[in-house]
Amino acid sequence: YYLRDGGYYWAISEKINMNFTGQIYSKGSWGLGVASTYAQKYRYSGSFNARFNRNLQGNEVKALNRPRNDFSLTWSHAPVPRGTSSFGASVNIGSNSFNQFNEFSTTRYIQNVASSSVQYNKQFGQFARIGSSIRVNQRFPDRSKETRDSLGRVTNTDPGALDAGIDFNFGINQIAPFALKGGTGAWYESFRLGMDFSGGISANNTKVFADTSTARLGFSLFNPPTVVTPESGAPTTYALNSQSLPEFIKNGQLTGRFSVPISLPNIKLFRYINITPGISLSGETFTKKFKYEYMGNNKVKVDTLQGFYFANNVSFSASMNTRVYGTFFFHGKRLEAIRHTLIPSASFSYVPDQSNLFEKTVVNQRGDVRYLNRYRTIGGNLTTSGTSAAGISWSLNNLFEAKMRPKSDSTGKQFEKKSILDNLSLNGSYNLLADSLKMSDISLNANAQLFKNLNFNFSANFDPYAYVKDELYGAVGRKINRWSFTEKQGLARLNNVNVALSTRFAPKGSDKPKKANTPNTEEQQRLINANPDAYVDFNIPWTLNLSYNFGYSRQGLSKGTTIQALRVNGDFSLTPNWKFVFDTGVDVVAKAPSITNIGITRDLHCWEMSFNWTPFAG
Repeated sequence: YYLRDGGYYWAISEKINMNFTGQIYSKGSWGLGVASTYAQKYRYSGSFNARFNRNLQGNEVKALNRPRNDFSLTWSHAPVPRGTSSFGASVNIGSNSFNQFNEFSTTRYIQNVASSSVQYNKQFGQFARIGSSIRVNQRFPDRSKETRDSLGRVTNTDPGALDAGIDFNFGINQIAPFALKGGTGAWYESFRLGMDFSGGISANNTKVFADTSTARLGFSLFNPPTVVTPESGAPTTYALNSQSLPEFIKNGQLTGRFSVPISLPNIKLFRYINITPGISLSGETFTKKFKYEYMGNNKVKVDTLQGFYFANNVSFSASMNTRVYGTFFFHGKRLEAIRHTLIPSASFSYVPDQSNLFEKTVVNQRGDVRYLNRYRTIGGNLTTSGTSAAGISWSLNNLFEAKMRPKSDSTGKQFEKKSILDNLSLNGSYNLLADSLKMSDISLNANAQLFKNLNFNFSANFDPYAYVKDELYGAVGRKINRWSFTEKQGLARLNNVNVALSTRFAPKGSDKPKKANTPNTEEQQRLINANPDAYVDFNIPWTLNLSYNFGYSRQGLSKGTTIQALRVNGDFSLTPNWKFVFDTGVDVVAKAPSITNIGITRDLHCWEMSFNWTPFAG
């Protein structure tokens, strides 16, 4: 049993308030919390929430009753756009087990990741800009990987993952150097160029392993590292504490990237086809460099040099697009015509070989040569530096619209347009320099709004190549460089398909914005934005949301897997101040209910009381 979130509310001023709350449980656990919302009109608004809980599990074996300290800190700061600078924050950090042992919200309970960022941006005139940010990303531990001894004590656990860093950027918006004063309309005045530079310092608690095996490298190392590969089943991250903090800092990396995008003048081909060429200069900065030296006896020595090094790159691109219209006339009672808009597009990209990223090195007594990576990781390619790339991407988009006569003449309109299919697209790409399997998978996407309030989404992915049975590749089989239709395996092999249908039912006019009837509407809106799952709209008598999802996936020759689920959620008012809410579903494939949550909320004007029950945890 427990008493939860009782406390004291302090209205400090019209711009800021504060809540002090506490929790107490019958098994000895307790918690404290402080929350605040603030606002400066036309400047900024935000909210802050800090919580600490000390939990006892109440195990009958007293030796296992070790208290667990958990904390959570959330902070949201949103500026009102004004001036040339802005400061914003979205912070969500906490101990690894806080959500599991302290949250009642279903969404928060199953949340496995948390992201935080604080950013500042400044604009200088029309062209220059700078920005910086601090970020922290967490992946909470997977408790299913815990192992225990005969006394129930944890002997091995997943410590979770943490990635933190400071990022910065500087840029100059694209300018037209030949038309700074407006220009005269000459073709060369559309030439534009800009500049972007970004970098950062980042660190994480991932264990650094180097696979320096001869099988991967293709040669033997003269000076191999002490730790090569992780132990089987061991976690790939380490727990972050005061003892491991020096290693965390040591693994930090400084990175930097720059690019100079150049837009060339657009070209009109046959009046209707737009061609846009482009050139981009880019590069990266590194703080270490690998130097390779053949030492004889089939061994290569690798030295790590510290310093600042630059690697440059250049790429060329061109895109082409147009629109084709077709109209089918019906002259029906209401349907006058259907217009089809076809939007084909294609793009070409080429990145030449950049030899400055690799070092040509002899690796054995036979004189075999490899191009070994100087910056990113030890190793490389057998006969080429591998940085050349050339490809063609294409897409075919379709839109369908109906031209309808109105149901009555009182509207004054002769015709009205209605969308039949918002999008039907086909996409793919072709790698010009690949030695085999040059064609990518082909994706098909469609979406439409049917019968006014039924949303339809469809996506599918097809593999154009054939597969053959091969014991080394298991049930999936081996993909070969032959078209699927030439091997009598169909026009293309279906990899996956997803279908989603959703709709919402509510009383007529419930979607219209309600007029504010209390002086605290702004503050309440901020609380709603910060806690959308906790918000209940008592102004709407009832709502019902239905969704259906179907998914099928198959790899190669293996058996396909199907996912099929029906989701229902909504609410209805028992009285003007009592609201019943529910969220449930059915896993059609498993023939079992999915995670279900049922709740009752009572509006007490300045207070709100709620009861939540989760009969099925999925």
